[in-house]
Amino acid sequence: MSDNYLIPALTDEGISMLIRAMDGDSIKFTKFAFGDGVPNNVASMTGLANLKLEIGITDFEKKDGYLLLTGYCNSTDIEESFYAKELGVYAKDSNDIEKLYAYRYTEIDVDFFPAISTGRNLEISFSVVVQIGNAENVSAVLVESDAFVSKKDFQNHVDDKNPHNTTAEDIGASPKNHKHTASDITGGILPVTRGGTGVSSYQALANNLRNQGNISLAPVFGTYKGDGTQGRVINLGFTPKAVILTDAYGNIHDDINGYPGGIAIGNAGCCSQRGSMNDALTWNNQYTTLMIVSGGFKVNYYASNKVFSNMSGRHYRYIAFR
Repeated sequence: MSDNYLIPALTDEGISMLIRAMDGDSIKFTKFAFGDGVPNNVASMTGLANLKLEIGITDFEKKDGYLLLTGYCNSTDIEESFYAKELGVYAKDSNDIEKLYAYRYTEIDVDFFPAISTGRNLEISFSVVVQIGNAENVSAVLVESDAFVSKKDFQNHVDDKNPHNTTAEDIGASPKNHKHTASDITGGILPVTRGGTGVSSYQALANNLRNQGNISLAPVFGTYKGDGTQGRVINLGFTPKAVILTDAYGNIHDDINGYPGGIAIGNAGCCSQRGSMNDALTWNNQYTTLMIVSGGFKVNYYASNKVFSNMSGRHYRYIAFR
């Protein structure tokens, strides 16, 4: 809605109510109304020229000399589509008689309200400014709404230290006043049931995390120098899940030396093309290049079959995954 549309002018009845309110009477705003008629005399209007829709007030905020009223509309309440050219704001005085307090008519930037039969579902939240001068006894009849939360209500929600009344039990945390005694700690270790780790070292904690949550530890990077023997084991202190092996230049194969490295995963190693698939699954001193074994991985040297993962004096790099 345009700014002009949201600032209706006081009617004659509205001016009369405001004057009495500034002298101590009360004003209670009750509803909004929309229509698509054409008025004859705006000031003397006592109702809309062609009323189409009435909406309750969901929120109000008193400012200096005016009141900000908020409403909410859902097109499921509309039986016949219309262009909202008329806006009316209704209020009651101390006599409890409802009257048209303010009215606005415009043909510019009007909103279209589709009927439910059109299949369109319009939801709109709007605010209207009405003048109240120095009147003190001003209120509004509010209705419940499932529309968007107001900025004011949302900020109050955010400012609340615990808006959802969440307890330590809800999130599995210990109460604020909980405490541990010396009897809870055995051998310098606080058990998991008491909120501790249950272990005494980072390595043990990492192993527990890996075993419980299938979390992999960081890979190990290393180098070694070949000694020319067959079936040499490179000890790692753990049995890797996978190993990537290259020569000092990052090659796993070349046209001169054949196979200085390769990739081994689980029980599957790698071998010379002169061998067979079985030589990549079961160690063979003549053909197998790389294979994972307990505590590390095994490398080899057999020149005639181009197996060069442990050639004497040659340097190698590897990455071992836990």
